[in-house]
Amino acid sequence: MENIFSSADLHLAAYLLSEGCLALPPRIVSEKRVIFDFQDRIRCEALALSFCQGRATVEARRFLEAQSRARDLRDLALGSIQQRRTQ
Repeated sequence: MENIFSSADLHLAAYLLSEGCLALPPRIVSEKRVIFDFQDRIRCEALALSFCQGRATVEARRFLEAQSRARDLRDLALGSIQQRRTQ
């Protein structure tokens, strides 16, 4: 089994980024959706469980910066398919 954690949830991806998890390039699933992949599956699973159970805490500014990075990753990935269509 690969050591990769995957999620389509932008907010969870932002939380994982804010906790220092290493993001891999997002995978495009459709014209409007990507899957975020992270290294270190076990650590990410523990953080995701904490996040989903409402026990996660993170500094607001750090989360907002990570959310912006997650959106940028998503938009770059989705923008690449838009560019291919116009060519």
